[in-house]
Amino acid sequence: MAAIALSLATWPVTFTLGTHGEVFFKDVFNIWIASVAALFAGAVVWRTREGETYFTWWGAGLLLVPTLWMASSILMPERSAVLITALTGIMLLGSLPYVGYVLLTVAVPDAMELNHPRLIAGLVVCILLVNTASFLVGKHNDLFMTCRDLAVAGDELPENCWTN
Repeated sequence: MAAIALSLATWPVTFTLGTHGEVFFKDVFNIWIASVAALFAGAVVWRTREGETYFTWWGAGLLLVPTLWMASSILMPERSAVLITALTGIMLLGSLPYVGYVLLTVAVPDAMELNHPRLIAGLVVCILLVNTASFLVGKHNDLFMTCRDLAVAGDELPENCWTN
């Protein structure tokens, strides 16, 4: 259940990254909104029924990365490519999966009852494989779909699409 939910949440982002070589603003906004909501919820709820904190200090740090990404254009109008690349990488590899994890723990608490390290490792491997496939399908979209497929979906047409 957790693998399905996390895969559905992350596939579009890595597909777009593969197709266009960048993350679209709507995906950044979705990640940002979910991370801000999770931060606010964590501040209000603070502890779970079991007495554990809602998220760890490093979890709060991962949830702050999208806000730093958004604020970087205001705080530093001449943003460096290295900074944006680093923040985007942390956001995709750390914040996005963690936001999905937090949303899953809230929405479907039973789905996250993975106590065995092997199950957790399996979930991580599954998500990595699905997102690797998503990136590769996006990168080689010309093998799977036509320009019309992307246009009908309302997507920006990548350089390698082909007409039918």
